[in-house]
Amino acid sequence: MPLNIWFVPGNSSHVGKFRVRMDALKDRGDDVRLLDVDAAHPGALAARLQILATGYAAESLSASGYDPDAHWIRQSMQRGQIEHAFSTVLDRVRADALILGYDSSVSGRAFVRVAPGRGVSTVLISDGLVVPPNPRFRRTAWESSRDAVAEIIQRWLRAEGPRGLGGVAAIDRTVARGAVGREDA
Repeated sequence: MPLNIWFVPGNSSHVGKFRVRMDALKDRGDDVRLLDVDAAHPGALAARLQILATGYAAESLSASGYDPDAHWIRQSMQRGQIEHAFSTVLDRVRADALILGYDSSVSGRAFVRVAPGRGVSTVLISDGLVVPPNPRFRRTAWESSRDAVAEIIQRWLRAEGPRGLGGVAAIDRTVARGAVGREDA
């Protein structure tokens, strides 16, 4: 039985990175589509043009009053709006699985949090290189304190954080590419 699989690109580069997997799943007989979530991201990350260029069917997330250009603290306060918009889309598309390229922003974490409640499996294909901190880089005491406080607030608000560690136990699978990715997965 074919699966209804939706790819959720967080930026334009994800579309190209997803394409090989999308084609393979389509060739296998699965129903493969794209979810345009540009309404949840700053304009610089827009993927709509690349989504349309693929020729795959797509749905768009509604704007919902969530401000993708706001500071992460304000976005955290708007989490309910983006979660509601995403829930509405998931109810409409009836996905079996979501393939995400990120889970480290307020919106990315909202998507990962909502999907399991709708019975949708999630897979994270981590985007980008994750490197350990540079031990030679020295921050001032003020910078270290500021960053520590920000990290505590981000965790409390479930706002931001390292990729693959979306702050929720909802990612069913993480796909790693290369040795560095395997260490983080």
